[in-house]
Amino acid sequence: MEAKTHQYSNKLKVLIAQILLELPVRSPLKFRCVSKSWLSLISSPQFIESHLVKSSNKDKYTYHKLLSCVLNVSTYDLKSGALQSALNEQSLMATDHVFLQMDYAGDPLKQKSIILVGSCNGLVCIEIDKDVILWNPSTRKTKTLPPLGRHARLYGFVYDTLKDDYIVIGILKTKVKLYKRKIDSWRSIKDNYHYSSYHQSSYLANGNVHWIATLYDVWHWKIVCLDLANETFGEVEWPTKSGSRDWTLGVVGGCLSLFNYTIKTSVDIWIMMEYGVRESWTKVGSVPFSNPRTNFFFSAPVFLSEDGEIMLKFKSRFVLYNPQNNSIRKIIQSGNVRADLK
Repeated sequence: MEAKTHQYSNKLKVLIAQILLELPVRSPLKFRCVSKSWLSLISSPQFIESHLVKSSNKDKYTYHKLLSCVLNVSTYDLKSGALQSALNEQSLMATDHVFLQMDYAGDPLKQKSIILVGSCNGLVCIEIDKDVILWNPSTRKTKTLPPLGRHARLYGFVYDTLKDDYIVIGILKTKVKLYKRKIDSWRSIKDNYHYSSYHQSSYLANGNVHWIATLYDVWHWKIVCLDLANETFGEVEWPTKSGSRDWTLGVVGGCLSLFNYTIKTSVDIWIMMEYGVRESWTKVGSVPFSNPRTNFFFSAPVFLSEDGEIMLKFKSRFVLYNPQNNSIRKIIQSGNVRADLK
């Protein structure tokens, strides 16, 4: 009798887990107070990972969100909007949800700097003044990282699949430091860093982190590559003979990408189809400008849809560029934004 009861109990737990895995992220969180066993299940790393994988594989980007930092008259808002609405040409404003608001009372002297560093698997990394914060919008929990120092120039936020760990990259004048969530501390990379970092963000592709920088002794622009597994630096070749500050780095569909601003009437989009192979750099399209002076307001690509459209941020708007017919679709968005996808 006890064996049958135990067997029934196990089947019930499996059934409950299967049902909870089908729900949106916030729904299982509401059930943590049902019982200790439910709390244990929902909080377990196995359930969290399974739910993440299942949510990521949902059709039509059901659980994908666009994050934006919006500057209002007296507040900074960190918002999330439905990606699906954006792709369907609906206003992002209709689906906006404010999950962080900072009040500076309209006084420029009290105005704080807020930067959306990046997002991975639903976790968001933001920098407020010099404080670096990890935020889980679903649970509303935050984690302020140990201080790195005043002169950190660039941050990156990536997920290391090999070590199942979240990493924040901080670049100082002559060294690079990594914050690893599992050990909750910063550690310097031993490999020598001979670059002067630029202000652009860093991007993860093929298990390596990339950013644009110059050599200290010579004013040559390079695509710097950090191998997370070996913690060593290398370089990725440009699609042309040399690079310049007119290039912007990004990732499209998991592949390294570049924006080239050298042409005054359009911006070229390049994608490295085979990682590490210079010859695989392919120009997939050129985004036209209505006003040549506006070209530097384009950011790196944000997203590649199943239909082949590339989402870009232009000034305070998102746009969808179709390289097949060279067309642009605008998405309604107001405020000064910096965008990311979670």
